[in-house]
Amino acid sequence: MLSLRSNNFLSNLFFILGIYTLIFSGLLVTALFLDCTEIFSIVNLLNWDAAHYSDLMQKGYHDSNVAFFPLFPIFWKTIHVSTLGIAITNGILYCLSLAWLATEYGFSKRNLFIVSSLPSLLFMFLPFSESV
Repeated sequence: MLSLRSNNFLSNLFFILGIYTLIFSGLLVTALFLDCTEIFSIVNLLNWDAAHYSDLMQKGYHDSNVAFFPLFPIFWKTIHVSTLGIAITNGILYCLSLAWLATEYGFSKRNLFIVSSLPSLLFMFLPFSESV
């Protein structure tokens, strides 16, 4: 029973990783074709809430700088990775969590594909607290 469940987990995980590899490869090829590779720059990763989280991670709470999820900057500082590193860490955490949920609830590959391809879930690959 445990072996079957772990095989399903790995199958789901590789399926999810394959989907996101195709998505990000398509985005990269499109950006290269349109000559706008700056879209993948570190500066663009630090927009909106990510700038607040980065500031809190580096300097702590000062003045009136408040984040929505205060444990995320602590987690970022603890694992000591760059902006790109936390984006990759968030993506890995999200993929592992989605694979676990898909295994626990018995998602079909079709349903897993639909859930994985929701555009709003691309936020899980940014330096935001959502994936944690």
